[in-house]
Amino acid sequence: MAKEWTHADLCKKAVGWLKRSYSAGGCGCPNAFSEVQSGSNGGEIVDAIGIKTAEGTETIVVEVKVSRSDFLADRKKPFRVEPEKGMGNYRYYMCPEGLISVDDLPPKWGLLHVGSRGKVTVLSGHKNGQKQDWYFNCNRDAEMGMASLLLAKAGDFEVLNGVNRLNQRLENENIKLRKKLDDLERTSRHEEIIRGLDELSTTIKPIPRAKIL
Repeated sequence: MAKEWTHADLCKKAVGWLKRSYSAGGCGCPNAFSEVQSGSNGGEIVDAIGIKTAEGTETIVVEVKVSRSDFLADRKKPFRVEPEKGMGNYRYYMCPEGLISVDDLPPKWGLLHVGSRGKVTVLSGHKNGQKQDWYFNCNRDAEMGMASLLLAKAGDFEVLNGVNRLNQRLENENIKLRKKLDDLERTSRHEEIIRGLDELSTTIKPIPRAKIL
């Protein structure tokens, strides 16, 4: 029986694909997030987005669809009708294998199929062609709003840095304690062997040599 992929399953797959190295068939995004909103006052919620800054800022959006009706309804959204209002310089749909075909796609959208065993196959998109042919002028203001929300969720960076420093100190102390325990264990084993040899030497008596007639 073919696996039934849930929306949450494929969102995780999308983030994994965005982070996967370019040479391994992914997009090589150092940072990727799932189900994030473009601003605090509503707006686009992308299923997954990856951010690359190595050669200028590029954003890659993946929209997950697990039903035909959801896919068909997607094209009515305002940021689909006016693509420049949406997020993502490159955009993909991800779906279970066979749900959407390349012929169903709006202009410049790529397509990712997920097989029953979880393999992601790129059917179309900037991964398979000239990047400029798939490029969207995206809504950077919306993306900045998304980044602001992500930073707010991350919390106070000074507090986080303090926690990280404390964790590092604890890890260092843990390493030192493990080393001391190892040293004590080795010393204890050595002393035990010495005691055993001492006991053995007291119980074993030399055998007298036989007299030669």
